[in-house]
Amino acid sequence: MVTSGQTLPLEGQVGAATRGRGVGLGALIVAVSLSSGVALAMEGLRANSIFAMGVLLLTALLGLGIALGAAVGGWWCGTLRYRLGTSALDVLCGVSRLRIRYEQIERVATVPQAIAADAPLAWPGFYVGRIVGADGDEWCWRATTNDVAALVFVEVAGTQVVVSPDDPEAFRGAVVRAATETSFVRAGRVRPPVSLLDVLGHSPWTVRLMLLLGFVILGAVCAAELAGMHPLPMNGVAAAAGVLLVNTVISLALGRRVVRVAHVLAGTALFCQLIVLLLPVALVVQ
Repeated sequence: MVTSGQTLPLEGQVGAATRGRGVGLGALIVAVSLSSGVALAMEGLRANSIFAMGVLLLTALLGLGIALGAAVGGWWCGTLRYRLGTSALDVLCGVSRLRIRYEQIERVATVPQAIAADAPLAWPGFYVGRIVGADGDEWCWRATTNDVAALVFVEVAGTQVVVSPDDPEAFRGAVVRAATETSFVRAGRVRPPVSLLDVLGHSPWTVRLMLLLGFVILGAVCAAELAGMHPLPMNGVAAAAGVLLVNTVISLALGRRVVRVAHVLAGTALFCQLIVLLLPVALVVQ
């Protein structure tokens, strides 16, 4: 059974998402991660030990991965749209397509505040990923805001797909009309395709922010070292990079399952980079 609060006409076939700051922040993350990665790679190539070279080059590859993920995320955010076709609703971003057939839609409604507050955030202005509600239902996000007034979810076989069209009321009404004009067919469990962005969105954004700040600080230290402005033993830089690399992998793997431990690991990685940044100042003061 499909329900909706109000039915309004919808002009056109595509409900464009309100993109907000998502594209710009994605581009900023690409820029800082690439520049930091280049500085780390150059520092690694001039290292005088295999250990330091290996750790710094691996950390530079981490920067390349961050830049690639942010570039794809910014592309997804900029191309995110919702197309009402003749037989299905398509959620489109980049080359990804999530198809929801009208005859399988069970409910169309606004998103509860508790679910919106726990939305998987890639970065401000881009919400992508999956969460599981208290009732065991899966919420798959393809949106650019977590403001409940701008959100609509479409339920299919226990999976709620959350979208943020530019006219939520009109969009919801159009989906309801399309679904009520077809005979309902109960679908099996719907499993939308999983992307790397869904996996990243599963980890708390505060963990990823601390790790990104640590990576940028380490890149700035390496850039200053290359310019002769920040003298520091290579082993100290390599040790800080090693902590960042290991803690990044473990904290992202823990995701939402052990949130406190993930925060402690990310905070430790950030603290180590701050020590490397401030250590020469402390030595000069002494």
